[in-house]
Order: sequence, then structure tokens, then C-alpha cells
Amino acid sequence: GFKLMIQGIFKYECKHRFLAIVEINNIETECYMPTSSKLKNFIDLTDKTVYLIPNLEKNSRTKYTVHATLINNTYILLNLNYLNNLYFEKVLNCNINYLPEKTISSNLKVDFFSTLNNQLIEIKGIITDRSYSTFPYISSKRIIRQLDEFSKLDYNITLVLILMNPKINTIYLDINNKNFYNAFINCISKINLDIYSYEFTSNLEKLNKRTYILTDNIIKIKDKN
Repeated sequence: GFKLMIQGIFKYECKHRFLAIVEINNIETECYMPTSSKLKNFIDLTDKTVYLIPNLEKNSRTKYTVHATLINNTYILLNLNYLNNLYFEKVLNCNINYLPEKTISSNLKVDFFSTLNNQLIEIKGIITDRSYSTFPYISSKRIIRQLDEFSKLDYNITLVLILMNPKINTIYLDINNKNFYNAFINCISKINLDIYSYEFTSNLEKLNKRTYILTDNIIKIKDKN
């Protein structure tokens, strides 16, 4: 886990990817934005309170990383780079048999692989300030390629969706993206789909496993968080 260190007011995302301006103690400061696509496409952070963690690399261009925000009394995780660490710690219990960033074939790299039970784990984060989201909501090439490979493999495969906003209760699979939807339907019967939501309380981060119903193209979260 970590302690939320610095509080700021989010101003805007820079023209260059991975950078944003955050007002810290009345000074506009350039911070690292750990997402490869513009967050404004699915969450409005303008003038919202954000929480920053210090960048520990000596040669880092920025001093802080934008980690989370507080909207309507709910902490929403923004740091996509942090999802694998969080899952490894909270769900896999730091089990060193799970190897990170494992290349399985020329077409497939996954977030974790365990030789003990031939398990592949791929993690996707879902960010929005609304109670619903479309999946995938950004570039789908990687997930389509992964799903196509999953349908061919004889492994114990888990696809993990992490709701970075715990208030999300509905996920719409993008039926207009025929390549994605067909790939998803083709392999969903042979893979495990796990859904967790992020929670930050009392300076502790958690991942709570959620129960859901998948009907046609809609994933409905059943339990209340």
C-alpha cells in the first residue's frame, strides 16, 4: 500500500501525453499522468481535488504522479500503471510464482503468468466518473489480439476488470466494435472473468471482488459496494 502524500487541484492535461498541470500550494506544477490516452475522454478532472504520489526515480522529469481523485465523496483511482502492483499485492498476496509481464507467444504478452497452475492473468482498468462505462473505451487492438489468442490456448485464463471508480454498476460491451465483440463472445466460455473495485479508506487501498451478471452485451454488477 501507500500513503496519499500530496493534495492538489487538477487544472488540465498537457498537449503531450503523460503530463498534466496540477496546482499544488497555489503553484501550477507539471505532474506525470499515468495513462496513455487523454483522461478527459472519460472523466472530467477540471478543478477537482487530486492526490499525488512522489516519483522516486532520480532522473524523472516530474516530481509527482497523479494517483487518485475525490469526486462526490468517492475516491477514484487514476493511476493505470499501479493496477498490476495493486492486484499482485491484494489479490495474489505477493506470490512470487506469478511472473509479471510474461511473453507467451509472438502475439501474446500478459500481465501475470504462473507455471504452478498454467494460469494467465490479464488486467484491464475502467475509469469513469459515471456509474456506467463502455468496454473497451479506448484503443481495442491489444485486447482483440489477446482475446483471439486466448481462444486458441489451453491455459487457465483469467481476465480481470478493475473498476477504478467503485460506483460503476454497469459495463456495456461495445457491440459496435464487431472485432472486439466477436472475439469476446468466442472466448468468454473458456476464460474466467473477474471484476474488482478499488476502495480507499483509512489510508488503506483495497480491491473488493464484485459479483455480476453478464447478459448479452451488458455486465451488471449485482452487489452494492
